[in-house]
Amino acid sequence: MLTLDAIKQSAYSLGVIPVIRIEDAALARPLAEALTAGGLPAAEVTFRTAAAADAIAAMREAFPDMLICAGTVLTKQQADDAVRSGASFVVSPGLNPEVVTHCLEHDIPIIPGCATPSDIERALSLGLDIVKFFPAEANGGIAAIKAIASPYGQVSFMKSGLVYADAISTVSRTYADEVKTFQYGYGLDGVMRSRQDRLFGILNGIDYDKNNPETDKRIVVNYNVDTADKKKLNKTELQKQLGLEVRDVPLVSIISRLADQKGLDIVSWVAEEMLNRNIQLVILGTGEKRLEDFFRGLEWNHKGSVSANIKFDDVLAQRIYASSDMFLMPSLFEPCGLGQMFSLRYGTVPIVRKTGGLSDTVTHFNRETKTGNGFVFEHYTADGLMWAFDQALSVYYSDDWKFVVRNAME
Repeated sequence: MLTLDAIKQSAYSLGVIPVIRIEDAALARPLAEALTAGGLPAAEVTFRTAAAADAIAAMREAFPDMLICAGTVLTKQQADDAVRSGASFVVSPGLNPEVVTHCLEHDIPIIPGCATPSDIERALSLGLDIVKFFPAEANGGIAAIKAIASPYGQVSFMKSGLVYADAISTVSRTYADEVKTFQYGYGLDGVMRSRQDRLFGILNGIDYDKNNPETDKRIVVNYNVDTADKKKLNKTELQKQLGLEVRDVPLVSIISRLADQKGLDIVSWVAEEMLNRNIQLVILGTGEKRLEDFFRGLEWNHKGSVSANIKFDDVLAQRIYASSDMFLMPSLFEPCGLGQMFSLRYGTVPIVRKTGGLSDTVTHFNRETKTGNGFVFEHYTADGLMWAFDQALSVYYSDDWKFVVRNAME
């Protein structure tokens, strides 16, 4: 069980703990995967539903190191149930001395809700110095937090990190805009909008020296922007290595955690249609069993055209980047994303959805101006993905392909 000091440090490092209400425990693991993939391995699961305890247990089993707490804990029994399910600590909407005392006596870290100076002083009298300002908006929002926090310097307010931060950073400019919306803000979009003058997006990056197709010893044939036609030699070797038919067709790759958040649900809906375009598909990654099984089945049904590698393999990943013609990354949301950066570096043209860091790093190819380094669709639909995919295939079978590859590598 974490101590309150450890919880405080974890909360400070994360900046945000999203509050979620789960009606169906089966949705807990995918949600935890999405949060973790988005760089936010934390969640407060409210005890407002009967599925809360089971949801916490599912999240804890899948992600042992995730910061998971139980919210809206109103009784001693709920506190006990939360801890047995795997909650690191509990949060109550108010300061109930009976519940707080029970938690303290049983070494259960608790963060009570406080909205007035009297609440805070009661918390201090019980030995607590971390509280949750709740309900925040109903009690005056940011102005109230500032006013109440001022006389109590020894008290840490959850959510105050965003209020008092000198700067708030996300991992892409577009994602900095997205977290100010209801869809992406996880209940903190109002705070993000109020601090937008201190909210910045700083794009992640990759090591361009280590990941250099001209010198990378992990790939079979080295090349650069002027000799990118040598990618075909890498393709041939990869086809042999993975048991694909050796033929000159578009080689499309997915290197990803296998989860719906990565857009693989819509890929699964149109995979057969894609393969009917006379392509080959290579998958590398692990994740949700449903998707692992889907790609294994796809390989079984399309031997010689599909290679499903359900594992982690850094060397194979580099060879796939160096050999593929196109890289699929149609994410539902993507704070930054690195896969598209690796693919661009190796001249593998990305096909992405316009969201987060994908929007900041990939621009749709324009055949008239010869500008753009990939293919982008906006709406999260199978039709949108197929539109971008067909756009890419059309360019692939034309003299314009060399321009989009060069743009990607430059």
